[in-house]
Amino acid sequence: MTMQTVVNVSCDGPECQHVRAKDTNHWLVGVVLYNNSITLAFSRAVLVLHMSGTGSSCIPEDVKDFCGEACASKWVSKMFTEIKHD
Repeated sequence: MTMQTVVNVSCDGPECQHVRAKDTNHWLVGVVLYNNSITLAFSRAVLVLHMSGTGSSCIPEDVKDFCGEACASKWVSKMFTEIKHD
């Protein structure tokens, strides 16, 4: 049986103050990958599965947590303006 750490998760959405206390799950997670692509997932476990499909088995340190679709959408919109094309 896999042990999971109980943590408090703060939403990283723009100016959001929601906190999910004492939970092993996250709401939604998102990350900007090294190839300047945006990835969203339902959990860090799903993100790990996605990353393993790209040849990487680790999650980047700058994963963002979102309390819901609205905060995740705000972050994605912000990232569209920040990601630079090569």
